Amino acid sequence: MANNLLINIYMNNINFAQTIIKSSQNYPNKLAYRDGTDLTYGELSVRIRQVAKGLVKQGLKPGDHIVLIMEDCVDWPAVFLACVYIGVVPLTLSTVVSNELFWQISQFADCKLVISGKNNVVKDNALMPIIDRKDVQNFYTTESTDIAPVMRHPDSPVYMGISSGSTGMPKVAVHRHQVFYEMIRIGPLSFGMTGDDTILSIAKMSWGYGLQNSLTYTLGLGATAIVIPELPSSNVVFDYINRYTPSIVVTSPGIIRRMLATAEDKYLLPSGIKHFHSSSEHTPAAIYDRFLARFGIQLRSSIGMMETCQNYAADYEGMEHDRGTVGKVLPNCQVKLLDADGDLVQEGQVGEIYVNTPAAAMYYYKNYEKTKQTFVGNWVRTGDCGYWNEKGNLVFSGRTDDIFKVNDLIVSPVAIEAEIVADPTVDQAVVTGVKNLNDVTEVHAFIVPKDSFDLSTFNLALSKKLFPHQMPKRVHLVDAIPETMTNKKDRKNAVNLIS
Repeated sequence: MANNLLINIYMNNINFAQTIIKSSQNYPNKLAYRDGTDLTYGELSVRIRQVAKGLVKQGLKPGDHIVLIMEDCVDWPAVFLACVYIGVVPLTLSTVVSNELFWQISQFADCKLVISGKNNVVKDNALMPIIDRKDVQNFYTTESTDIAPVMRHPDSPVYMGISSGSTGMPKVAVHRHQVFYEMIRIGPLSFGMTGDDTILSIAKMSWGYGLQNSLTYTLGLGATAIVIPELPSSNVVFDYINRYTPSIVVTSPGIIRRMLATAEDKYLLPSGIKHFHSSSEHTPAAIYDRFLARFGIQLRSSIGMMETCQNYAADYEGMEHDRGTVGKVLPNCQVKLLDADGDLVQEGQVGEIYVNTPAAAMYYYKNYEKTKQTFVGNWVRTGDCGYWNEKGNLVFSGRTDDIFKVNDLIVSPVAIEAEIVADPTVDQAVVTGVKNLNDVTEVHAFIVPKDSFDLSTFNLALSKKLFPHQMPKRVHLVDAIPETMTNKKDRKNAVNLIS
């Protein structure tokens, strides 16, 4: 039955927004979104068409590009799906991007309209028209639902996303319409999601895994999503979790580190959370232990990337828990690890991760050379490194451009960080390679210490766990670890902390 459905989808033009509107007829009064206000599936289906009609009156046509740079809220999915409904391709951007970079990306992607947030996140420089969240809300009262969906070929562009791992001008990945249907088939497995769940994905919907968790998976299952308009400080995260008591929470190691750094007697988690997932980068085994001891919840982990559009491996429900790994490859994916010569690596050997998934992006916009490097046949070259452990689970070792050599020996920052944060006197850590005055690469560790931290004791304990070439040449004690806009450790900017 599922195979026939997939064949029919490929044979006919589709529209994911229309699919959601139709499925909403089965549960119109069920909550779709909560952000301080509530939005039902019935209300969402109406708003999608009202915003779609309003955007058409702005002069938008199928195939046009727009920028969506709105804070997470109940209006965000209405705008995104309205674009899908009329065949307009939205480029989703984080509200923390600089104004200069915002306009640079918008022009590069040939966008014709900006849809901004309530708090003037974009400064007007007259390069293109801007409407804000208040204008969107006006569509709810001024526009009707009398507008037909624009049906699209499954391989037509549906939205664009920014690769957070870029240096310089970010890469703009173009995703095809079929990807939404591919993700709904298998994607929720990685988080144990069902239609009965209330899901809090702390990652913003402008980011790939935030979009899928709070929109694709949630709406595809008929579940309820909690979205956070504010920036996710630890007190904000605890407030939303305790106010709405989600059954599933998906976040990043950066947010988890913030949660563990809060006062134990003040910030607690409610009962009823069946899954708490750490996604987007490696979570050291010591963090699993601290989280379990602090909150009584066993963390699970997963990994994906914007270009694969979904997780490709996860510590999912039903498998034997293996803390410190990202689990097993998901059923609709294939993963291979290759060495520098393009050969498969053996168990325990580090290799670059290649992923084959039907949910992969099509190409990078206006970047043919990078497209050829990343999308190799049916495989996505992730730029991540990892190895298979003795249980057949994938262990993340870091980005290829994070790994460096000391005395011709390979150094993985992730492996060193895992040993550092295992020290009970260390709160957070990031490791990177720094060239000295003689142009020789040294290991530098940037540590957020606890009050009980003693450098001599720390170095002695660490020297018993690491090989000599892995030992930090210098340890920098800092107040906080820099993060990217997707709450990942920012190793490139860590060197700016050197005093």
